[in-house]
Amino acid sequence: MMVKLKYHPFGGAVLADGTHNPYAEETLEGWRAFVATVCEMVKEDLGTEGKPDAGFDLEVWNEYTFGSDFLDEEFYYDPPRKFKTDISYQNHGMTSSGHELILPMTVDYVNDTANRLPGVHVISGFSNQRPWENGASMWPGQTGFSRHYYTNLDPFGRFKGYCGLLSPASNTRPNSGPLNALGLVDGHPDGKNWFTVTPGSFFVPTVALSMPEGWHYAYFPEYMTRDVQPFPGLWKDHYRYSNPGHGHPAEVWMTETNTDRWTWLEQLMNKQQVRPDDPLLIALSHQVGAKALLRALIFQSHKGVCRMEIFAAHGGDDLSLGVIPDLFFKALEADNYQLTERVRAQVGPQLKVLARVNRLMNSGQPLEVTRPLAVTELVEHQPRLVFKGDGTPEHPDRFNRDDFACLPFQLAADKYAIGYYVVTRNMVHDWNPKLDPLNPARYDMPEQTFDLTLRNLRGAGAKVSAWDPLTDQSVPVAVLAADKNSLKVQLETVDYPRFLLVEESKPGPLIMAPELQGEADGQARLSFRTNLPLSATLTWGPWPERNRDGRVELPKGTFFDYRLPRLAKSDGVQVTVEQDGLTTPWPRWEHDTAGVLWQGPESR
Repeated sequence: MMVKLKYHPFGGAVLADGTHNPYAEETLEGWRAFVATVCEMVKEDLGTEGKPDAGFDLEVWNEYTFGSDFLDEEFYYDPPRKFKTDISYQNHGMTSSGHELILPMTVDYVNDTANRLPGVHVISGFSNQRPWENGASMWPGQTGFSRHYYTNLDPFGRFKGYCGLLSPASNTRPNSGPLNALGLVDGHPDGKNWFTVTPGSFFVPTVALSMPEGWHYAYFPEYMTRDVQPFPGLWKDHYRYSNPGHGHPAEVWMTETNTDRWTWLEQLMNKQQVRPDDPLLIALSHQVGAKALLRALIFQSHKGVCRMEIFAAHGGDDLSLGVIPDLFFKALEADNYQLTERVRAQVGPQLKVLARVNRLMNSGQPLEVTRPLAVTELVEHQPRLVFKGDGTPEHPDRFNRDDFACLPFQLAADKYAIGYYVVTRNMVHDWNPKLDPLNPARYDMPEQTFDLTLRNLRGAGAKVSAWDPLTDQSVPVAVLAADKNSLKVQLETVDYPRFLLVEESKPGPLIMAPELQGEADGQARLSFRTNLPLSATLTWGPWPERNRDGRVELPKGTFFDYRLPRLAKSDGVQVTVEQDGLTTPWPRWEHDTAGVLWQGPESR
C-alpha cells in the first residue's frame, strides 16, 4: 500500500551542499494549521467559544516508542539526506531546534490571545518516557511535562527497578552504591565516579516488589519523587518548584499510568489451570485493580503529581489494564447504547471506588493555603517485618511502620480527610494462603493496629471517624488522647488507603488570597485575608529562607495590607498565623515560588 503525505516529514533547514530545504517551513506551517484546526474543532464540540475556559488542554506528542517516524525524514530516504543546519524556532529571546520545536510553537500559539484559547494548558509529551525534563528548562508559557510511567504486578519476575524480585543476585546496578539508613553512600568506592562502588560491597535486601507506588521508591535514578518533592535534591533542577527564573514552576502530569495485572494473573492461570474468561478470575482482576488504582491516585496526588489519566477505560483487557469490565460494554451494546440501570450495575469496582473518593473530596471547599499536619509518633502493634537487615545501624530490619503512609487532605477550616495505609512492597502477597487463589481476600493484608499521633490538629472536642472507600463502610477508630493542638488515635490499618475523618470543634486559622506585588518605587505590598481575627508574623529576605532582612508582628485582624521596604529580585516573604497553638504558614515550603518577587514589578 502507498500513502501520499500532505506534508513532508521533519528535516533540516539547509542541506549539506548549502541549498535551502523547501519542505522545512512548509511542514512547520502545516503543524500550525494542524494545531489551529484541532483547537477550533474541540471548542466547537465542547461549545466553549467565548467562555472563560476553552475546556481542554494539549499534550504535544505522545511518546517516541511508536508512530514517530514523521519526526525525522531519514526514515523515508535511503540513503538519508544530510543537513548542514537544523530547523529552528525563535521567540522570547530563546531558540528551539529540531523537530521538538513544535512544542514551543504550540505553547506560543495557545498563549496568543488572538487565538482565543483561555484556560488551555500545554504540556510536553516528548517527556513521556524519558527522565530529564525539569521546570528550569521549560519554554515560557508551558504548563509542564508529563510521564507515562506504568507499574506491573510481577513480584517474582526479573527485577526491573520498579517491580520484580530484588535480591543480591538480581540487583541490576551492582556497582551503583545506594544510600544506607544513615544517609551515606553504601559500599566501597572504586574511584571511577562519586557513586560507583565495588560490586558486592553494599547491602541489598531480598524483597518482592509489586506496587503501584514503585516509581516513587528510589530503586533507580529516574524515580518520580525527585520531580515533585518540594525541595531540591541531588539533581538541583528536578523538584516541584524548579523554574527558569520567572517563578512559574512546572506541573508534572501522568497522562498515562496504571498497574498492569497481566503477568501475575497469567502465572496464576497457568498454576491453577484457570481459563482467562473465568468469571472469578475476572472479578479478582478488577478487585485488585481497584485497590491498585486507589493506592496510586491517593499516594501520587498527595505527593504532588498534578493530574493522572488512567489507561485504559476499555480495551478488551479485563486481565491487564482495563478499568471498566467488558461486561459493561456488552450490556451497553445490548441496551442500544443507553446508560440504563442494568448497564450501570456492570460498572465494576474500580469506578465505584473512584466515585466514592470523588464524593469525599468534593465535600470540601477550595483552599488556597492549607494547615499542615505533622506525625509526631507512630506505634506499630505486633510489628511485621518487610525485609531483614544485617543487624547494623546502616542496614536495619524494615517493618511496616517504616512504610506507613499518612496522607492528609484538608477539606475546610475545620475538616480533614487523612488517608492512611501500609505501602506494602508486594500488593499481591499471599496473606491468607488457606483461601482459594481466586478469592481477592487471599491477597488482603490482615488488619494491623497502629497508634498515630498528629500535631497541629484541634483534637479536643473533635468528631473522629474512619471510612473504608473500597467497602464503603465505617471502620474502627479509637481516640486515645486529644488536646487543643494534637490528636492520638488507634487505627486498624490495611494495605490500601482508608480515611481518618476529623471535624474539629471550631475552625482553625486559614490564610486566604495572599499576594505579593512589586511596585514602581521599588517597594512591595503584601496583602492577604484570614478567616478569623488573627495576628500574623511576617518575615522577608532572600529566597528561599525569606527571613534575613526583616520581621514584623502584624496586629490582629482579618484583612492585612502591609507595605514592605525595597525587595530585590528573588526576595520573598513568609507569613505565619496562629490560634490556640494551631499554625498555618504561607508558603508551606521554603522553596515554594509563591510569595517571591521574580522579574520586574510582577510577582507570584
